[in-house]
Amino acid sequence: MIILCWNCRELGNSRTVNALKDLVTSYKPNILFLMETKALSSPMKFFCSFLHFDGCFSVNRQGLGGGLALMWKSYVSVSVVGFFQILLIRLFRKVMFNGGLLVIMGFQNHNDNVSLETLFEFLSRRSSLPWLCSGDFNDLYTRDEKEGGATLSNYLMQGFKQALEDSNLIQIPTIGSFFTWEKGRESNNLVREKLDKTLATEDWARKFTNVVCLVVHVPRSDHKPLVINTAPKDNRGDRRRFQFDNTWLRDEGLAEVVKGAWINSIPRNLLMKCDDLVSALSLWGRSRNREFWQKNKTIQRLLDNRPSTVSHTSLKED
Repeated sequence: MIILCWNCRELGNSRTVNALKDLVTSYKPNILFLMETKALSSPMKFFCSFLHFDGCFSVNRQGLGGGLALMWKSYVSVSVVGFFQILLIRLFRKVMFNGGLLVIMGFQNHNDNVSLETLFEFLSRRSSLPWLCSGDFNDLYTRDEKEGGATLSNYLMQGFKQALEDSNLIQIPTIGSFFTWEKGRESNNLVREKLDKTLATEDWARKFTNVVCLVVHVPRSDHKPLVINTAPKDNRGDRRRFQFDNTWLRDEGLAEVVKGAWINSIPRNLLMKCDDLVSALSLWGRSRNREFWQKNKTIQRLLDNRPSTVSHTSLKED
């Protein structure tokens, strides 16, 4: 099962639509979840067909902000339990989930009148099944999840931290960029934070021990999409030798991948930690190379469609 989760910050502009189409083509998600669509429900049926999904459920924007959209393939049966600024769904897939798995998706700028502790407690009582929660939490767990800008006080992080601990939720480690949101890149006031997260109950994490959460770079987007793969291919069984691409050294995301893989790897012997690092680099490298070639294709397409600047008259004169 592959789930693509993105705070797209308005689905109405062509740049976002093109980026979304590239993401769906590249990662082939079974489920697509979008936050901050800033759109009404009516256009979502068009996007569902445009992106080649079979089912769709959406929540209208509130004023100029908000808006949720969920799309899925026909072989995944989805039951929407409830929604507001969160979306609760239950997935049924006979082979992978043995009849049913409760997945809570979409946490978008939660209502300030409802504490995380209250909400997570409600979700825990809703079902005894293991569950997953992914989206833009707009909260930080530790100070390491912020770089630049004003220093965050411990008081502001305490509520979120306590909510996770009380509900026995754990963060699914990410591959790729550690930070998922940024602003001020074109100025000297760059601020980066890890606002988008994937959380799971301990039961869920034990059920899907090989889960991978990939943070994907999208040009000109302040939020990075999350690609959650519950059953990725095991790179250790891949007969192809791992080859380090020297062009990766120019990518600022490389250091974050290495640091994240090394820290998140379960403490074992050095060779096994190196093996985990190679797996993380392989996944990240394939994703990066895929994005690189997609950009090249886009640029080539723009160049091919560009009107010629050479006039017929000048050609005759030559």
